[in-house]
Amino acid sequence: VKVDPQYQELHFTPLNWIIPQTVIVRGVDDSFIDGDQLTQISVGVKENSDPNFISEPNQSVDVINIDNDSAEIILTILDPLTSEDGDKGNFSVKLGAPPTSVVQIDFSSSNVNEGLVSQTLTFSPLNWDLPQEVAVTGMDELIPIADGAVNYQVYISSIISSDQYYNQLNPSNIDPLNFINQDNDFASVIIELIDNDFTTSESGDQVKIQFSLNSKPIEDASVTIPISLFENEDEIELPKNEIIIENQNWDKPESNQIILTGLDDVILDGDQSINFITGGPKSNDINYDSLNASSVANLILQNQDNDFAGLVFSGDIEPLGPIPVGSNISSYELKRATSESGTTVTFKVKLTIQPNSDVAFSITSGDISEVGVLENQITFTRENWNEFQEITIYGIDDILYDGDIITNLFLSVDTFTSDINYKKIENIIIQSTNLENDIDLDGDGLHHYFDNCPKIFNPNQEDLDLDGIGDFCDQDIDGDGVTNQQEEIDQTDPYENCDFIFNSITLNITSPMDCDNDGVTDEIDLDDDNDGILDILETNADFDQNGKINSLDLDSDGDGCYDVIEAGLVDPDNDGLLGTSPVMVDEFGKVISALGYLSPADLNQSGEYDFLELPQAIQITKQPFPLMVVFVGKDMTINIELNKKNNVNIQWQILQPEINSSWQDLEESDFFKGVKTKSLVLIDPDERTVNWKFRAKISSIAYKCEPLIFSDETNFDYQPLEIPNAFSPNNDGINEKLEIRGLGKFPNHKFSIYSRWETVIISEAPYENDWGGEQRLGYPKKNGGTLPEGTYFYILDLGNGQSPVKGFIYLKR
Repeated sequence: VKVDPQYQELHFTPLNWIIPQTVIVRGVDDSFIDGDQLTQISVGVKENSDPNFISEPNQSVDVINIDNDSAEIILTILDPLTSEDGDKGNFSVKLGAPPTSVVQIDFSSSNVNEGLVSQTLTFSPLNWDLPQEVAVTGMDELIPIADGAVNYQVYISSIISSDQYYNQLNPSNIDPLNFINQDNDFASVIIELIDNDFTTSESGDQVKIQFSLNSKPIEDASVTIPISLFENEDEIELPKNEIIIENQNWDKPESNQIILTGLDDVILDGDQSINFITGGPKSNDINYDSLNASSVANLILQNQDNDFAGLVFSGDIEPLGPIPVGSNISSYELKRATSESGTTVTFKVKLTIQPNSDVAFSITSGDISEVGVLENQITFTRENWNEFQEITIYGIDDILYDGDIITNLFLSVDTFTSDINYKKIENIIIQSTNLENDIDLDGDGLHHYFDNCPKIFNPNQEDLDLDGIGDFCDQDIDGDGVTNQQEEIDQTDPYENCDFIFNSITLNITSPMDCDNDGVTDEIDLDDDNDGILDILETNADFDQNGKINSLDLDSDGDGCYDVIEAGLVDPDNDGLLGTSPVMVDEFGKVISALGYLSPADLNQSGEYDFLELPQAIQITKQPFPLMVVFVGKDMTINIELNKKNNVNIQWQILQPEINSSWQDLEESDFFKGVKTKSLVLIDPDERTVNWKFRAKISSIAYKCEPLIFSDETNFDYQPLEIPNAFSPNNDGINEKLEIRGLGKFPNHKFSIYSRWETVIISEAPYENDWGGEQRLGYPKKNGGTLPEGTYFYILDLGNGQSPVKGFIYLKR
């Protein structure tokens, strides 16, 4: 037993004599079996103390240190598999505590026909904790018998020692170790553990098991072995339920491997055993097909638990140095202090794993004259074990100028807690400091030594730029080098160190700037606004004179178009930053989540980057004629004029109501020429053109953000009515049909043609301009008879109430 050094001497004064002081005594661990030991702690007055107390006799306190050592033989299996061909398994042995004399241990096998162990181990006080390995040899029958995988046990047969504790151990009370001897006769299956490892863990550790055959199956047959887990199946992941040993891999165990992975939970359930079960093989080889489940070895695997019963702290609290040797008590320190003015400190605590029942902790103060606790007890249940609970302490004013006092808080498990895992947690000591308050010049409850503005009341100690000067006393609160007074004149924010006018800086900059909030200070950042353009190219100039330097201005020329766009980069979310926000940057503040930092665009080749050049707006100085007449067979030209000759894109568009309801870009064709120029030419238009509309779409080449502008729409009208007086359907490809131009303006017209004998030859409404001199009505021929050359008469009723148009046509053959 030992007393913590800080408590080996206590000081009582005329001011604190009545205040109890705590002494912490710790148990010291040894490795000997010495039982529970009684120790006395002596308390006496030192010679240089008050004479009235010198004569006070020493007093003692009895303390019992409970022994945690016992006589124990620890057996650990390393490889549980042997085989009839002499393959060996093994296990290790060590003692749990040092003996006073030599301990001799003998081992035996439960079935010497399957496994043999003949080694005798000797442990002394010098090597008691060094593991010794024991080999177990698989045995083969004198007469080959296909007996499959046989289970047997290795046990301690005798323990011989003059040590009083080890001599009392009964071998029959020590659990034997289970081994499996695998068959090597005829058709048999051999299981092998890689690295003799049969232990997974909840942290994801794996076990690798390999299979091979004793002989090659006949006729290229394969062998399928069912595999499964039994008991605690949720502890290990089994990736498949069978192993198929292909004929060519019968003696290649590395090709017949399965990997099992430990699964995690949040339950303190200790190391769990899982049975790896093999079923009866299936094969077209009758020798292997006749084997059953007992012919193949089963294994007992173990998944090691990674959970422990403990506490997790959050807040301004951290471990206090290394834990003293031999101590199970955890020590922590609160990084924030209480004060005698009543300042509180809060920290949080939760459990590491789910308990089996309620777990209660009591919180007590080691010096109730300095620190008090608001929550004397907190309780965790199976439902809220993973939720932080707050513990708040507060400083107490002792009306003494005794300086800053360190006080211990004790967090201990309530004795009525039934959860066995958490009941083992030792006391946790949390060290806190209570600040003296007797010097407080501004009355804000803070010692002047800790007050960042000692003469002005500022209990919250705001210090935005972290320069050590409280905001109430700081002439430059945000540390941007511009005084608060000047920022008020400039109408910038004195609490934002990236909102300032560059020319107003008169002080040292005291706070690191990160104006793009990318985690890289502007001092290091090569791109202070994350627009994909290097600061060295943007410069510290202020092109648009808005008070913000170009390297911090997302629109340096103030034209309403972000620099990132004018530089020829991408900004899908249109926030002025390169790529899509939030951006990712490298250690120098360059955006790495999108391609940038190329040479900025100068599309008009003016010698100035586009993001530092104000654009000239495009204007249409001459619009197309609003109404034009379509003369069938005669080319038409639609013109516009602009105020700019260069760096302009022109695209003519068409709207065809009979086809679609939206404008479409025109392409060069046999019908349209100059679709990207100021003059659009319509080649040989017909009367369909009357229903169409045309306009010019105009954009800037050099200015990315300039909106599209459109010319006025051009409408069309029909040409005047034009009826020819002759045509010649003589198959020469010229003037083959009687074509009346301008008919489209009269949709209700009716056209009739008569012979000189007043016989009706054709009468149609509407007329499709397709008569080629054939007889379509009347006698003698109907629908297709060829009429002779000669003069014919027509009547055209326009259908608009006007008098019919009459005339003659000469048909020339």
